[in-house]
Amino acid sequence: MEYKKDKDLSDYVIKKTKEIYTNNYNIFKEYFKKLNFKDTTIQKDQDNSIDVYINQIPIQYRFQRLDNKKNCKYYPTIRYTRENSCSDNQKDSEYFKIKNNIINKLPYPELLIWGLVDNDLNIVYLYIIDILKLFKDIDDGYYYIQGEDKTNVQDIVKGNITKKKNSDGSSEFIILEIDDDWDCVKFKYNL
Repeated sequence: MEYKKDKDLSDYVIKKTKEIYTNNYNIFKEYFKKLNFKDTTIQKDQDNSIDVYINQIPIQYRFQRLDNKKNCKYYPTIRYTRENSCSDNQKDSEYFKIKNNIINKLPYPELLIWGLVDNDLNIVYLYIIDILKLFKDIDDGYYYIQGEDKTNVQDIVKGNITKKKNSDGSSEFIILEIDDDWDCVKFKYNL
């Protein structure tokens, strides 16, 4: 899916998500004592993978449609590459932008909010993930990304991360096959 279509869907879902958060305030109060949304700029999205700010916290959103899922296992994903991008600096996608921004002390999203949405764009599954903790654990070798260098992998690996291309081959994602041992998960909800 091209960037504009991705962004349009994400923007629409974010607007819908604001309503869901407001209507389900008690569910989300562990992280969002109040719900102040601030839109980001296209530049912040493209350079820093920041989709929105909630209470001044930079957020990366990733939503998938329930009807596009081929099995009943629902795991958060982060876009890894977008091979067919017209822009060379967009081929290495969110994963690499976030990783490089953390290393270079540039703005990056503090949280990943991953949701599975139904046809009416209601969230039916939700994870909130601490990005810095996830990337630190990957860098420290506690999670192994399929196909990557294993030299830094610890003797005790918390989990593997699978890479998978989407159905049209335009993007590759890493799939965070989360279980209860993943301490980067700050919140999990199943409607």
